[in-house]
Amino acid sequence: FQVKREHAFGNSQLIINQVNGEWQVKDEKLVPYQEIAIYLIRQFEKVQLAHIKREGNPIADGLVSLGSTFTFRTNEAICSFKIGRLEHSAFETMTHVYHIQEGNTPWYHDIKRYIESGEFPIGMSKNEQKAIQHMSARYFILAGVLYR
Repeated sequence: FQVKREHAFGNSQLIINQVNGEWQVKDEKLVPYQEIAIYLIRQFEKVQLAHIKREGNPIADGLVSLGSTFTFRTNEAICSFKIGRLEHSAFETMTHVYHIQEGNTPWYHDIKRYIESGEFPIGMSKNEQKAIQHMSARYFILAGVLYR
């Protein structure tokens, strides 16, 4: 194949901007990779690199995972492959779900209590109190409901 134009997608805004030359590569270990990418880009008439966010794009995420499983050698032909959708689910739905509870209070009980009253449970160690204080800074209560 004599590919002259390439439109590539990536999920790392940092890498795309570094390869495009918009951002500087600061990690010296990555400079050789940037040089290889630039060399390869020069083999085409036109190359477009576009950023795609991983979340909400399972196909791009799957392609990234799939691409990392292949090893390519210089001057080696690369075979194409087809990606399709399965007619049936690749996994089975769970028939039994077991709920495990260690007590009657939810995991966030101590955080909520501290935010509401500034009190710690009796017998809580100083380290645990510091942890609750630290964690509670990330939460707030609105209409009796704890939010993060």
